[in-house]
Amino acid sequence: MIHDYLRVVNDAFTVAYVGYGELFDRIAETDLNNGLKGACRGGHIELAERLISRGADNFDVGLHQACKFGHADTVALMISHGATNIDWCLYSACKGGYSDILDMAISLGAKDWNSGLWAACRGGHVDLAVAMIERGADDFDDGLCFACQSGNPDVVALMIKHGATDWDRGLLGACEGGHQDMIDLMIQRGANDWNGAVWGACSGNHLEVAKSMIKRGAGNLNGALGNACQRGYESLIYLLVEHGANRCHFCSQAGIAHVHASCWSYCQKRKLKATGKSYGHRTRFNRGNRIRPSSSRIW
Repeated sequence: MIHDYLRVVNDAFTVAYVGYGELFDRIAETDLNNGLKGACRGGHIELAERLISRGADNFDVGLHQACKFGHADTVALMISHGATNIDWCLYSACKGGYSDILDMAISLGAKDWNSGLWAACRGGHVDLAVAMIERGADDFDDGLCFACQSGNPDVVALMIKHGATDWDRGLLGACEGGHQDMIDLMIQRGANDWNGAVWGACSGNHLEVAKSMIKRGAGNLNGALGNACQRGYESLIYLLVEHGANRCHFCSQAGIAHVHASCWSYCQKRKLKATGKSYGHRTRFNRGNRIRPSSSRIW
């Protein structure tokens, strides 16, 4: 059964990630680094060591995966073999709340404190945000944006306490996270960049938030349309086009990706329908919220 799984998946990353160690000898030499990436992501340190012994050497990618998912022993293994992106350890540790990895990164010389602050705010970790500030982080406006995105009121209060005043940035983050209490707070403080707020709502796929920002006065929706198009959010594309969006930066490069082609197709269909012209390209929609066109090329 496991061998059938390997045959169907044909993916060293997946096999390593789920920990099928007995199948490692069947991983091709050209796919060792992909297997190392999966082993680090899954925290399988023994399997990672076996792959390294066979020749896997993409240690920074392995470090990235191990940090992101909080596997401190695997992080140490990658560093021992020469991984050098220590600041990434700091960022991932602060975002995920991994204090052991954070201590390791600092001991090895990581010092991008602002990046750590953004990550701690994004992850909603007050204690780690405080630790970054104590070490010298001072970009509180960007921290406010990420704190509002996380929806943690304590982190938001911490950023404001230390001088954050860019309420429009906070509103963008709150809309991206879909947190109505944070949206209300930023508006009460004076935020009024409704166009940026719609862009943020499109990043997070929050349809109702986008609607409310349009009602408040958002008018230039083309940037938001490109954002929704890039991510393939069907309902948001419909909303933005209905409210006047008529040009998508990504769709102007017809056929570069399926979701872009779908957005382009929808926009063009509406224009041609208004003029009574026919349109041959067909777009189908799946049951989710992402668009899947019948072709990635538009003629």
